[in-house]
Amino acid sequence: MKPHEILAATVAALLVPAVGTTNYDWIYEKGIAVKLVRCGPVYTESTNNWYSLTSGKTRPAMILQSIRYDGNQVQDSYSIRLDGTLPARDPRDRNPGVSGC
Repeated sequence: MKPHEILAATVAALLVPAVGTTNYDWIYEKGIAVKLVRCGPVYTESTNNWYSLTSGKTRPAMILQSIRYDGNQVQDSYSIRLDGTLPARDPRDRNPGVSGC
């Protein structure tokens, strides 16, 4: 799975009201576009990527996907900004298409 597909699946899992639903295609069927908009610094213990969620029917939102690697353990966490804005930029952040973002 590509990172944006993982993100879409996670968002869907958080928002789907039916317990046990495993079909995440509904997020795309609803016309919600997921786009990578910022990557965190390289050479850190975790990746911190921001994605925009946009749709003609809803207000835009931003989601932070943070994946932390510790040996064989992986911790995945998410934050959402419902105002559609990004936080202040870290000078080490990268734009999509730059330095592996």
